[in-house]
Amino acid sequence: MKERASNLKAVLSKGGQRGFTLIEVMITVVISSIVIFSIGTILFTMQNYWAWAATRLDLNRNASLAMDKLASEIRRGRADSVFVADSLRIGDRYFKVDGDGNLIFFDGSKPLTLIKGDVSSFSFNFAGPDSNAISVDLMLTDGNLHARFRSTIALRH
Repeated sequence: MKERASNLKAVLSKGGQRGFTLIEVMITVVISSIVIFSIGTILFTMQNYWAWAATRLDLNRNASLAMDKLASEIRRGRADSVFVADSLRIGDRYFKVDGDGNLIFFDGSKPLTLIKGDVSSFSFNFAGPDSNAISVDLMLTDGNLHARFRSTIALRH
């Protein structure tokens, strides 16, 4: 029993103290907080960049598909069958942007939405006087991200 009491006194005495001081604990908390905040900032930045890249990829993919369809239809037409006004008409088929920013292709049977809601401008005209080519300019917008696509497509003779 006396031995236990002496061990307890040794543990409780200044020289036998175990554990961390308040300053050591506070320094550890501050350093841990800085590391956790830094990791969180890096993850947040990476997530924002990932979202930006995915949006950019979607815009590019949509524009590419629409430009392929435009080129295919324009190449099928002849200069005397193309009408350029508020919509691009090639015979009985035409492309038009509606009020909601959708690029729609009408082929006489049913409308096909090529791009949904991202079209901020769509313009087209003959590449020059007496030209057998049409210049197409397509601007897509999603939030603060803008993508512009231009192409000159030759008509068949």
